[in-house]
Amino acid sequence: MAKSYHQKMKLLYLMKLFWEETDEQHVVSMKEMIEYLEKKKLRAERKSIYDDIEALKAFGMDIKNRREKPAGYYLDNRMLNMQDCKLIMTAVQSSPWLTGRKAKELVQKTASLCSRWNEPGSERQMYVIDRVKSMNESLYQNLEIFYEAIKRDVQVSFRYMTWKIGHNTQIRKTGKTCLISPWAVCKVGEEYYIIGYEAQKQRIKHYPVIKMAYIKLLEEKREGKESFEKLDLELFYERCFGEPGSPKTRVKFYMENHLLDGIMDQFGKDVWIRPEGDRHFIAIINVDVNERFFGWLSGLGMGARLLEPECVVRQYQEFLQRLLTQYQ
Repeated sequence: MAKSYHQKMKLLYLMKLFWEETDEQHVVSMKEMIEYLEKKKLRAERKSIYDDIEALKAFGMDIKNRREKPAGYYLDNRMLNMQDCKLIMTAVQSSPWLTGRKAKELVQKTASLCSRWNEPGSERQMYVIDRVKSMNESLYQNLEIFYEAIKRDVQVSFRYMTWKIGHNTQIRKTGKTCLISPWAVCKVGEEYYIIGYEAQKQRIKHYPVIKMAYIKLLEEKREGKESFEKLDLELFYERCFGEPGSPKTRVKFYMENHLLDGIMDQFGKDVWIRPEGDRHFIAIINVDVNERFFGWLSGLGMGARLLEPECVVRQYQEFLQRLLTQYQ
């Protein structure tokens, strides 16, 4: 038993040595391998190490033996080479929706895939000025639950949150638990949404993940597969969020407080809000100015008033006049 354990540990430490300490420019000799194992209190002979190297090669490690000086063994091809790791690290560091802490954590994990000689260091630090200052860490766990539900083909239950002035949330005390069949995860701007089927109303709907709490996987199988397969995702996207890549216009509203939930559901948390008395608030939002937007705005009724810019207010007036002529 002791000999078997010794052999297994020797093989694992050799794998660690090749992975962390070697590359094409940094090789390890047989003498250095023996000294490395002795430091781990593992005695080894040259023949057994040759056998171990062959076992690692058979396992899939691309270990090469360089004859010219400096001669020695090294791990050549990796799952991700140094350039791949640098590209991933740059993408992670430049992402404005990751917190600084999360970005640093992911960069360190990516760097560990290189040898320590090629591990990108502080010279690759990128500073993102508009990075989010804080982020609900549970967002990652919540997304994983929905991915797992899609994988298992099961429904999900959750409690919906309600927004209050100041971007704080609280559980709806009178709200019921929502049951949906999740079919896709959608990222719009900096917000994540679940596209799911609501059996009670027999419709496909999008749900902002940031407003969900107490998410649970259920045993019931998903419903609405036929409805989702018939869904034109591009048209659904445009209807819910506007045309992708279209220029945005900064608009200002005067609204009643009860409309805040609808605003946050439609445009996410990147909305500037200022209380205006006890019953109203001012909202500034970047939107696609088109007939879909005007239709959405008119659906808010008397509780919302478009304040500026003046050119958009005029366009909205013309839209309402054209709409009114159909009933005259």
